[in-house]
Amino acid sequence: MRAVRRRYGASPLHLLGHLAAFAIAYYALSELLLSRYAHWVNWVAWFVGGALLHDLVFLPVYLLLDWVSRIGLQDNPLRPVRAVNFVRVPVVMSATMLLVFFPLILAKGERSYVADTGVAPPDFLRRWLLVTAVLFAVSALAYAVRVQRDGRRAGGAAAPG
Repeated sequence: MRAVRRRYGASPLHLLGHLAAFAIAYYALSELLLSRYAHWVNWVAWFVGGALLHDLVFLPVYLLLDWVSRIGLQDNPLRPVRAVNFVRVPVVMSATMLLVFFPLILAKGERSYVADTGVAPPDFLRRWLLVTAVLFAVSALAYAVRVQRDGRRAGGAAAPG
């Protein structure tokens, strides 16, 4: 048991838990995907490809973008609330929607959409832009409310009682 912990870095139950999670994920994906994609070799290729693509391409890109956003939205003593999270949330949500629906947003999957549904696809680009605008508007409103609330709290605490 100690040898396994020393070599693996955690208990054997940890390893069994991860193996069980992979088995459950494989089963769920094989049930969800079409039968031609359910073969375990295809699943492993997509899983490893997705992990490598994420770790080697996307992670450095969004770390760089986060670093740039923190430089642009540095703390300011005149601004009591940090703005960076009010920008991060709508950006991440919008980027996730773009990643999931990019063939339809870029109008590249119209034939597949019609073949699958039997109807013409709606204007996904316009809808994505509208949802993105609403996300940023709600975030800006939340930021304004937070600045107003914290400004009142700081002003009330500084006033003599």
